[in-house]
Amino acid sequence: AIFGIKTHSNHNESRFRKRMEELLIQDDQSWTRNQSRAVKRFSILLVAIFGILSSLFVVNLIGIVSSKHSLEENNGLLKTLSSYWNLPSDPTDKNLCTNLVEKNGYNPFYGGINQMSFLTPNISKGTLLIRNGTLWVGNRGEVIQNAWIFVSDGKIQSIGSGSNNNPADKTYNLNGDYITPGLVDMHSHLGVYSYPEDARATEDGNEMTNPTFPQVRALDALNPNDPAIPMIRSGGVTTSLVLPGSGNIMGGEAALVKLKDGPIGTKLIPNAPRAFKMACGENPKRVYGGRTQTPMSRMGITYLIRQKFYKAAELRTKQNEWDCLHEHGKSVGTRPFDLDLEPVVAILRNQALLNVHCYKEEDLEMMVRTSKEFGFKIAAFHHGLEAWRVPKLLESNDISAAIFADHWGFKMEGYDGSVNASRILSSNKVNTCLKSDHPVLFAKDLIHEAAKAYHYGVSEQEAFATVTFNPAKALKMDSRIGSLEVGKEADILIWPSHPFSLGSRPSHVFIDGWLLSQNEPKPVISYKPLANPTGSLSFSGSTACTSESRNFIVKNAKVLVVDGKTSYSADSNGQVVVRDGLIACVGSNCSPPPEPYDTYSVEGGHITTGFVSLDGQLGSTEVEAEASANDGAGPTSNIPELVATEGSMPSIYHHRKIWAAYAGGVTSSLVSPRAYQPLSGAGGFIWSVPVDEEFDEYSNLDFNSTKGISAHCAFGNRARGGVKSVSSQFAELRSLLKKRSDPLSIAITGREIPLVVDVDQADQIASVIRFKKEFNIRVIIRGGAESHRLASSLAKENIPVILAPPRPIPGSFETWNSKENAASLLRKAGVNVALAMTDPGNIRNLRWEAGMAVSNGLSREDALASITTVPSSIFNQDVANMRVGLKPNFVLFNGDPLELQSTIKLIVSNGKLTCNPKQY
Repeated sequence: AIFGIKTHSNHNESRFRKRMEELLIQDDQSWTRNQSRAVKRFSILLVAIFGILSSLFVVNLIGIVSSKHSLEENNGLLKTLSSYWNLPSDPTDKNLCTNLVEKNGYNPFYGGINQMSFLTPNISKGTLLIRNGTLWVGNRGEVIQNAWIFVSDGKIQSIGSGSNNNPADKTYNLNGDYITPGLVDMHSHLGVYSYPEDARATEDGNEMTNPTFPQVRALDALNPNDPAIPMIRSGGVTTSLVLPGSGNIMGGEAALVKLKDGPIGTKLIPNAPRAFKMACGENPKRVYGGRTQTPMSRMGITYLIRQKFYKAAELRTKQNEWDCLHEHGKSVGTRPFDLDLEPVVAILRNQALLNVHCYKEEDLEMMVRTSKEFGFKIAAFHHGLEAWRVPKLLESNDISAAIFADHWGFKMEGYDGSVNASRILSSNKVNTCLKSDHPVLFAKDLIHEAAKAYHYGVSEQEAFATVTFNPAKALKMDSRIGSLEVGKEADILIWPSHPFSLGSRPSHVFIDGWLLSQNEPKPVISYKPLANPTGSLSFSGSTACTSESRNFIVKNAKVLVVDGKTSYSADSNGQVVVRDGLIACVGSNCSPPPEPYDTYSVEGGHITTGFVSLDGQLGSTEVEAEASANDGAGPTSNIPELVATEGSMPSIYHHRKIWAAYAGGVTSSLVSPRAYQPLSGAGGFIWSVPVDEEFDEYSNLDFNSTKGISAHCAFGNRARGGVKSVSSQFAELRSLLKKRSDPLSIAITGREIPLVVDVDQADQIASVIRFKKEFNIRVIIRGGAESHRLASSLAKENIPVILAPPRPIPGSFETWNSKENAASLLRKAGVNVALAMTDPGNIRNLRWEAGMAVSNGLSREDALASITTVPSSIFNQDVANMRVGLKPNFVLFNGDPLELQSTIKLIVSNGKLTCNPKQY
């Protein structure tokens, strides 16, 4: 046992027990009376013991090779030896060892467990009264009308309904505004991937030098001055679990923080539980497999996990034996310790919350299987895009799910994500949490994740709990944060509009009673209740809702787009008549087509043309991380003859990207080269409409797409990839246009087609404006994060801007001076503005982004135009129009298309008609 060798001989066992017995029953008094003789006797015994143990060691070496004894027999023998030494075979057996608390061992500092003097939590000592609000408790159900809440010493002291005139240091009189708990983001990398996120100096979230590196801590890399922190806080996030990245299988220890100002000691939460990060699946495979290093496969990942836990279990056993001996005054030396294994031992002892990054069903099952093998608890699966397939696995093992609402498709293990996951998991009693994975998703928008869950069927209060109470519960912090209840910490938000309204932001953010963020209320949505249209599609006719429906009328709807113009003052009795597959009438006094024809209508109906995607990737990208599932990374040199539509593949694999966009009302897409060069080639439009099993070579093509209708180039980080300087990019493009030696250059300089320039930074945009004037060419800015700074110049030169993303994020060097309301600022200056998504999987959310632009000051007409008529006009293509004689290309909603809760009831585009389309 001393050498860690399992004994296989009963004879040796009896001899060993006899000699140990002789040693342990020595009478202390005889040693006192006969010291000289005792010393001699003890010396002889030591020699004898050494001889016996040496023989045992040899015997056991032979036994290890040849023994037929079972593992159970060996363990039984060990238990016999342990009982003789008064060592518990089960460390939880407290009859023999009543105190197994770590003594003289490692004393880990994390978040206030120890070294409390380091923490300066800065709790408000004043009193605060908020009254006349609608209070969401946050505990999955309770809502209090005409509510008030009283705060003292950073804690909630009382909550009630009706009048409250108690004196307070600060009183807020509301007008029905919403009062909610602060949001809890249980998966963030703020502070360890600080803004600007493209700076190598701020990348501190992954120690990718060892696949199992549990001993590193986010705390040690946390930047308390990350510029993202106040931005995120202004969106209502008050608590974040800052995790190491997922490049390693064992990534290290997390830090639970409140988003206060000041040093780390102010942000760390006193007495918060320890939390650790592990990862499985593609990320560790990609990082280490690319180096021909283990793990290259899921088998290798599992092996390394089991190896680490096996070593940790051995250390735990040694620690338990030492603790027991120490309790009986028989310990020798210091307590066994290994810095590398200490966090894993903490997980085995259930002293730390284990958070595991896993996407696929097989990875989830592997981790549960491994947890049962070694007896540890999994607190939460993070990302878990296939968790909806196995809700009972999580529910039966009390594992929370920290998932995205609808972010998906960026790699194979994320391909089967479903917008219904939150609803499925919640309905199966899984503690479901929504998170940002900031900066993957900007954590300022965490509330929008909950809003999307609400749209896809989770009840209002349960959806809100996914970003408040549920993550607090998963973090074992629900007794302190996550809901508004007496005795809890005063992390409180005030919302002037429904929290799920598109673009909603809290006007006031309190943390521990302090007012730390204050936003100006948005007048467009202030005090506006959330619309919840319920109209369903009514249809009749022998071919209704089939591919044969070519003669029909859509009745009783507002037609919002007619002849290239958008209007919200349209007649609610509007009609669209289609005869022989072409639009025959748009208006309020249309005659129906000849019999037989089909009829469609919906209460509260709104009709708009199909939306237009200008991101450039929809139709050429299905799985971004898989080269075989997209059109590649773009040319490595200038190829003016390149036409991107020739590489479009809208029907590849399960074509879910096209379906997701189509079911979101997006019916056409600009496919452009990935503009990594000053002149990367030509782009064109395709119909983003799912094709039938059999189709012809022109099924998705139109709009002269085979020739190219736009040229494409890029400047700055969108082009150089760390290789070319911005000045050399301009020089190279200038040389090409001056030579006019290829058809594309001739078309650009002849103003036949526009040059779409992907660029973000204001100074580079200024150079583009000068370049445009130098060559007198047509230019469209795409990206345009800082374009509002040159709004007047852009308007004067008639240069349209495609904002991509629609709400630029100040997270990189070149987007640092961007603003969320850029669309409104540009439009007020007279610039034609279009909106484009940058995530091909969520182009379906384009209309919601237009709705958020409304909340930021853009008119509803301009917002709708930004995703319909403006793309048509700036490219001079009929990609979004409602006019007699055109093929029908429209979408019927049961409410305003720019509202969260309106749903699509009918899509007609490119000869395809779909009733009640559903997202996957």
